[in-house]
Amino acid sequence: MKKKTIVVLTVVSIFMLVSKTSKVLAADSLAEQFGIQVTGSGTIVIQGTPRITNLKETQTPKKDSKYSATYLLSLKLIKEFENNGKILVRFKAGRGLGLEAGEGEKNSLTYAQVNASADSTDFKGNILVKITELFYQQSFINDKLTIDFGKLDSGPFAENKYAKDKTSQFITGTFTTDKTINSMPQHLALRLNYTALDILDISYAYYIKDIDHIDSGSFNIVQANYKPFKSSNYRAYLWADRKHHSYTSETYGLGISADQKIDEIFAVFGRLGYKNLPVNVMDITKNSDSFNLPLSLTWSVGTEIKGTAWSRDNDAFGFAIGQIYGSSKLKKCKNNKIVTNNNYKSNAETEIELYYKLTLNNHVAITPAIQYIRDPNGKNSSCNSDMLIYGIRTQFDF
Repeated sequence: MKKKTIVVLTVVSIFMLVSKTSKVLAADSLAEQFGIQVTGSGTIVIQGTPRITNLKETQTPKKDSKYSATYLLSLKLIKEFENNGKILVRFKAGRGLGLEAGEGEKNSLTYAQVNASADSTDFKGNILVKITELFYQQSFINDKLTIDFGKLDSGPFAENKYAKDKTSQFITGTFTTDKTINSMPQHLALRLNYTALDILDISYAYYIKDIDHIDSGSFNIVQANYKPFKSSNYRAYLWADRKHHSYTSETYGLGISADQKIDEIFAVFGRLGYKNLPVNVMDITKNSDSFNLPLSLTWSVGTEIKGTAWSRDNDAFGFAIGQIYGSSKLKKCKNNKIVTNNNYKSNAETEIELYYKLTLNNHVAITPAIQYIRDPNGKNSSCNSDMLIYGIRTQFDF
């Protein structure tokens, strides 16, 4: 029997089982019988670009249109307890490498990552189901102190109210997070958050680098969130990555992220990140992923305008511009995939994005977006021209 036939039969069997036992498996029933809250979402992104000029893979300039589609499914389960504790589990599955997919590589064209949702597929296109979060949370001191332990995501660090959610806001990676931060391992971690004052939160997290060798290194990050005005966040953070596999010594970085609501319609935000790259980097990018590229500085600013201004309360318009700089220290590296004949350029890559979120109802939103990338990878990309990207994202929440 063919694999596809087996998959189809399995899906049909599961669907029939779910239908017959809907009273037990429905989200409402889970909440009623077991106290488990179930929420989920689905994200479909279709993008295209009118031209990609590639001079490094062909002898003559070639301009071709390119299109891609990705989808991502997220499912979250929460079980709360009477002693101010809870367990959270989040599953994600997706497929699609996005416009930047190359043969045997991912996100090679830009520093920015033009589709931040395209992060749940391997290079062969298989559908991967991942447990992205699995932790226990306990609150103390009238909920002023919370402690999380288990498999954690990036949490509150470097986030931004108007530039963090790739499913409802900007889709360019530059505007969803600080790209200079080395990717957090998302193995076992311990996270603490303390509300010192009504206007000040302090957070700290310790991530184990290698779950099979828990003494091999760690990723540490600490952040202060100052909230002097209503609907405002001014975050400052510092992180250190000990014994990263691509570096021969510790790397560290710092940054700030601010968001401010001006009125019921208009809000602004900004983010700035810096990473100190060791001088004695050796095989940088040989074993690292796209989130640990040799970047030294990134900044972004933007705005969100609510649709209330044109009688569409749940709609939103967003605009952002930013840059990412590669590290000039990379010129001193040898035996890596970026530097060729010592011609590495530490130029800035510039990103611009405009989107309009059209909310159809409480469960479905459609977001057309236009992105422009100037000097991809700081002119080190296999793409030898600026990129204009147009796309549409459909978001389902249930």
